[in-house]
Amino acid sequence: MALFNRSAATVQPYVLYATPSNTGAMLERLVPSPRKLLQRWRMRTYREKYDISDDIEFVNVGTLLSGDGTIEIGAGSYVSNDTKIHAHERCSVVIGENTAIGDQVRIYTRNKIAEQDMSTQSVAALDEDSFRYGDVIIGDNCWIGARVSVIEDTEIGKNTTVGTHSVVTRDIPPHCVAAGNPARVVKFKPYLSESEVARLSAEYPKVTKSVAAASTTE
Repeated sequence: MALFNRSAATVQPYVLYATPSNTGAMLERLVPSPRKLLQRWRMRTYREKYDISDDIEFVNVGTLLSGDGTIEIGAGSYVSNDTKIHAHERCSVVIGENTAIGDQVRIYTRNKIAEQDMSTQSVAALDEDSFRYGDVIIGDNCWIGARVSVIEDTEIGKNTTVGTHSVVTRDIPPHCVAAGNPARVVKFKPYLSESEVARLSAEYPKVTKSVAAASTTE
């Protein structure tokens, strides 16, 4: 587009050039970057292989879904940067609706058995009996913070928040805030009644301990 400087003795055209700040965006609209193309290819592949809600988009190509098991991600959920989700054969990862999965979260359905004698075989070629297997279920309306690890055979109840860097090794009840390595309930959410807190504490004694009384007084 040419604009004219009418104050000059002679008419001089000004030309609107692309600037460094907008060149990338302009080119991205015309020619998708290799990163964008890879992201689109992965999303198409994931939708063909796994049960992913149509409104789910991954914002970073570092986010990986893998394995020959089942992966389900419910409507309205969000999977952030560089998250890895692996569902081993005959295992499932189920993420409910309206659930946020933060940056660099790791969710696995298979892990080495820590108590085994690792000197008896090559760690690069362990047999199937050297691993534990199990499904991972994360309920609706959860928030899984950055760099959380969730291992096999665990369930996180609905409307639960798991703090950053936590390691989930046991079932976590619904309606709570959990954190730590291993993750334990820090407190139940304040809308629960005293009887509901007591019931959930009794159902999940290994991760609640004495939080019930503290939760009801806050």
